[in-house]
Amino acid sequence: MKVAILTMPGGSFVTHYLVKHLEVCGIVVDVGPWGSAKKPPPPKSALEKLAYHYTRGGVRAAGRALAKKLLRQPERDPFADAARAEEAHLARLDTMLVGYPFLAKRTDLREFAPLEEVAAFYELPLVKVQNVNGADSEAALRGWAPDLGIIVGGRIVKPNILGVPRLGMLNKHSAILPKHRGLSGEYWCLYYEDFEHLGVTVHYVDPGLDSGNILVQNKLVFEKGDTPTSLRFKSEVAGREAIVAAARLIERTGTKGTPQDEAQATTNKAPTPATDKELYAKLPKLWERYGA
Repeated sequence: MKVAILTMPGGSFVTHYLVKHLEVCGIVVDVGPWGSAKKPPPPKSALEKLAYHYTRGGVRAAGRALAKKLLRQPERDPFADAARAEEAHLARLDTMLVGYPFLAKRTDLREFAPLEEVAAFYELPLVKVQNVNGADSEAALRGWAPDLGIIVGGRIVKPNILGVPRLGMLNKHSAILPKHRGLSGEYWCLYYEDFEHLGVTVHYVDPGLDSGNILVQNKLVFEKGDTPTSLRFKSEVAGREAIVAAARLIERTGTKGTPQDEAQATTNKAPTPATDKELYAKLPKLWERYGA
């Protein structure tokens, strides 16, 4: 079964794993808004590290402004406490990466080997596009004629691209659907203390928002020291394994997945500076109350 991967420049962590375990026929890299963005300087202190990791997410501009403000606050600020705990926790999570070619012992998912190196090593075609929904992206995919497509981050993919792979397109979501559709599922599980739905879901992609049929779901364990950043990293590790499992399930059974219960669905918007500050302030209590 031939698989095409649609990703963005920071997607090498998951993409490399998929290339190793599936029959990948090509990689489309959407360099649109990400290709022109300047990379911030390397973080120095624990708090700067937290700000750097988190503000690469859905609240970039607002998050940076909040981080700058908090960086000037006294060391006793709960945000700083969370940063110190997170640094130690991420160091433990680094051990998950040992033994993977190309992958340095880093938790910053943007600092692994460039996708160009991965594609060259495995002798795969790689096409860079300004918009994954554009004509050049569609032409590349049709030329490869993949059986299945896999989305590894990036913008919403439109029907003209979704319809190219013969068996459809897959996506990994960072929560147990149908709860917490939208951006940063793991963040909102933590914010609402909804650990029942903390995990990953691999689903077919349809024109809706995270509403396609479900293939594989795996829960994550909330540990003392976990924050939105560490949970996102754990989600990427668990998610790439779930994607491979879903692809093999489709190849073996031809399953169309299980429809989601729309009556149970919830949708969240992007995190805001207000929710961010509130969440990080209560993290120590969450660790004591729920942490494994």
